[in-house]
Amino acid sequence: MKGQFEKMNNDIGKVLSASVLQSMAGKVYYSRGMEYYEDGCVGAVTETADSIASIVTGTHRYQVKLSAVDGMLQGSCNCPLGRDNEFCKHQVALGLAWLHSKEGNGRKTRLSKFDWHKFIKSCSREEVEKILFEMSPHCPKIVEKYRMENLPFTEDALAMELKEKINTLADIAEDCGYFDDYEYDYDGEDRNEDFCDGQKQLEAALDRIEDNGNYKLLFKIAEYGIEKIRQTSTCEEEPVSLFLDSMLDYYFRAFQHDVCSAEYLIEKIMLWENNDSCCGFSTLEHHFSELPESVQMIWFEEALAQWNTFPVLKMGADDKIYYRRRLEERILEIAEKRKDYDLILSVRERNQCKDYDVLNLAEEYRERKMPQKILPLLEEARRIFPWSVDIRDALTAEQQKLGNHEEAMKIAWKDFEERPLSDERYSFLLKTAGKAKCKPETIEKVLNFLNQYELSKEKVHSYWENSSSVRARRVEILLELGRQETAWDLGRDANIGENLKLRLAAWRSQKNPEDSAAICNQLLERALKPTGDDAYAHVVELLCIYRKYLESAGKLSQFQQYCQWVKTEFKRRRKLVELMTRHRL
Repeated sequence: MKGQFEKMNNDIGKVLSASVLQSMAGKVYYSRGMEYYEDGCVGAVTETADSIASIVTGTHRYQVKLSAVDGMLQGSCNCPLGRDNEFCKHQVALGLAWLHSKEGNGRKTRLSKFDWHKFIKSCSREEVEKILFEMSPHCPKIVEKYRMENLPFTEDALAMELKEKINTLADIAEDCGYFDDYEYDYDGEDRNEDFCDGQKQLEAALDRIEDNGNYKLLFKIAEYGIEKIRQTSTCEEEPVSLFLDSMLDYYFRAFQHDVCSAEYLIEKIMLWENNDSCCGFSTLEHHFSELPESVQMIWFEEALAQWNTFPVLKMGADDKIYYRRRLEERILEIAEKRKDYDLILSVRERNQCKDYDVLNLAEEYRERKMPQKILPLLEEARRIFPWSVDIRDALTAEQQKLGNHEEAMKIAWKDFEERPLSDERYSFLLKTAGKAKCKPETIEKVLNFLNQYELSKEKVHSYWENSSSVRARRVEILLELGRQETAWDLGRDANIGENLKLRLAAWRSQKNPEDSAAICNQLLERALKPTGDDAYAHVVELLCIYRKYLESAGKLSQFQQYCQWVKTEFKRRRKLVELMTRHRL
């Protein structure tokens, strides 16, 4: 009987129906799958007792399979949607084609036994040519592949063809990118593939030009590609940004063969960067660093003249000039090579809009033996960037370096008061107190503060902080100090979290395991509420600890009674009962 049941469950005819297809695919994909079926996109269907498979042709040819597994319909497809384990339109089309063929209406599927390869081999040259010309309007990708492999040899004609290819890629690029809309048909993924295929064809042509030593044409086409793709709205998206990187590779390789002046190249680089808010050229910095030093110096003089026109950016200024940031980074790099330390200091002082700019300036003051400027700079930065942990750390370190431990402690304590339950701020306070040699009294101050803070939280309800979370922090600190007795009294009946409860129970078990068992009993009451594999594993883990404490207290029979109660009370949770039996509980 069981074998017959399994056989029935794994019969594709028993699980596949139009209603099941619509349920699994949803209204949108079912409708699109119906269109694919009606357009005759489903190839010859291979059928077994528990599965059907075929090639479904859309923008690409996709391998599609539907199977009966344990009485359920499962599908697979190598399209982008299918690779994400979604039930796609191609799977719907296959299912509908098979269903209609079983109804005796197979006219909409290509189920004939016509052997295309055999037919072509039997045709004459003239007949094959006629077939190719008839099919070519419907196979633009194949035509384009052979066109790109057989471009004209004359330079002007070749340049025109390649520019037209780039224009086509720019049009495709507008549809490239990644989409989150669940109802999106994922044709954008197909456009990504179209773009990548076109890029490969273009690169193959450019490689041939480079191999032939025609670097001027290579430079011209790469420049055209860069400027054309930069104008697209998706130039920051993959694969479009990768295309830019590729064109830059060709562009700079061609430049190495004296195809243009250094001044022209620098003008182009600065123009592209100045007109691009994010500058998606991920390889541009790499190429720039590899340019001859003479070319870099030409750029340096041009950039320096432009940089001198920029205004001073004070702390906290709105830095929206991304080009300025890139310009300054390269100026600093070259100034470092030239050991022009005055220029480095000038660049640092004229741009302090971010907290890391201030830290870089402070480090520069230190290297230039100007320590008197560091403290005022960091104090001002603390006022402008109160959220910056790096500024806080630098300021307190500077205060303590100067022996101003009291001022450093004020900063650390104020920081702690703002968020007393932050692990990072508490650790920073203790670190600062350790350097100031006042750690014990600081910890007592923290405990007193948290005591008052807990009382205030009892009156004000907050999602982020409440009296229980403050109590947990107090217990945690007491345990770290080795004051377990006080921590036990404070936390045994409080809602301080399971981990702390178990820490208290572990300590208490040395003298009074019955108290520890009571803690475990409380935790088990909460742990038994949720269901699922993880929840059951957690219950078993607590039961093992519970057994250990009751056994130490000489009350193992009480534990056995509790386990029996769990198995009876939660007998419907078969996985839990099986897991308990496996652990001999």
